[in-house]
Amino acid sequence: MPGKKLQFLVIHCTATPAGRNVSADEIRQWHLGPRPEADGVLYKGEKFSALSGLPPDKIGGVSVYKLKGRGWRQVGYSDMIHLDGRIENLVPYNADALVDAWEITNGVMGRSNNSVMRHVVYVGGMAADNSQPEDTRTPAQHVSLLAYVQQQIERVPDLLVAGHNQFDKKACPSFSVVQWALGRGIPAKNIYDKWPK
Repeated sequence: MPGKKLQFLVIHCTATPAGRNVSADEIRQWHLGPRPEADGVLYKGEKFSALSGLPPDKIGGVSVYKLKGRGWRQVGYSDMIHLDGRIENLVPYNADALVDAWEITNGVMGRSNNSVMRHVVYVGGMAADNSQPEDTRTPAQHVSLLAYVQQQIERVPDLLVAGHNQFDKKACPSFSVVQWALGRGIPAKNIYDKWPK
């Protein structure tokens, strides 16, 4: 079955303190690790009656028995922008304008429209003392994020750029993507300007 047309590029933050590095393994542990529930455990999108019933998997070298995450099948982001501006791919995708089933990441919780979204996350988004949301992007992250957005728009000319907070009532990505994009010369036709009710 062919994928759906890519419509949105959604920008996120890891919601970690300014200056704290985050690894791809940590992202995988947070998203894929088992989630305790009242009637068992959710892991890889499946229900297990108890933690002891999980397969002997490891995520980032750590046994799933020791992890507590969201129980998702897939991480929430396709790419991550590190503090030094390096972009790391977390979930492979091809260069066409379709989101195939194997490319879907779940950056917007409970949204069926993840199938028409690509999600990118920058490391940071919280004050150094972790007390409040804050735009902590480093100069290198600013450069990389702009180049990344421009490259994605070149690939998909009608792509809409948005912040996570434009779909859910959250602080993420801790800055206004609309204002940032307008200030960086992103065409208005490529900027999503709606907000959650």
